[in-house]
Amino acid sequence: MALTQALAQQMLRNIQAKTGSRDLVDLLRALINTDFLTPVFTQAAPAAKTTSTTLTAAELLGGLLTGNQGAAGAAAYTLPLATDLETALLAIRPDLANNDAFDFNVINISTVAAETITMTTNTGWTLVGDMILAANATGDESVGRFRARRTAANTYTLYRVS
Repeated sequence: MALTQALAQQMLRNIQAKTGSRDLVDLLRALINTDFLTPVFTQAAPAAKTTSTTLTAAELLGGLLTGNQGAAGAAAYTLPLATDLETALLAIRPDLANNDAFDFNVINISTVAAETITMTTNTGWTLVGDMILAANATGDESVGRFRARRTAANTYTLYRVS
C-alpha cells in the first residue's frame, strides 16, 4: 500500500483517537509536512556513447544513456544479449520473475540531423515501437524512454514508451 498524504492524515486521526501515541503522531506530522512523495534516488553519470556500440546490461540498468555520434552519421545501439541482462538482474534481484520490468532513457544530444540513434535487437529480445531517436536539432523526438520486460527466462521485450 502506498502512503499518500490523505492516508497519513487518516492514520494520524486514528492514532490520536485510539492510542494517543505521541511518537507515531509526531512521525506522521513530520511526514505530512514534508514532500515525502517525491522520489529521490542516486543517479550515476549517464553512459555516454559516441559511436555504434553494443550496450551492456549495467548501462541499461544505470537508467540513463546519452549519444552524440559526430561525423554526420547515424549510430546503432545494440542491446546486450538477453542472457547477459538476465545474469545482471539475477545478481540484484534473485527472485526475478516473468513480467518484471525496468525503464531506461536514451537521449540523443547530437545537433546534426543525420546523427540518429537506432536501438537494435540482439539474441533473446523482441522490439516494440519506434526504435529511432532523431537528433536534437530536427525538432523530432530526441529522447526515448524504454521499458524492458522479462517474458521468459533469458527472453525480454523492449517497448518504446515515449
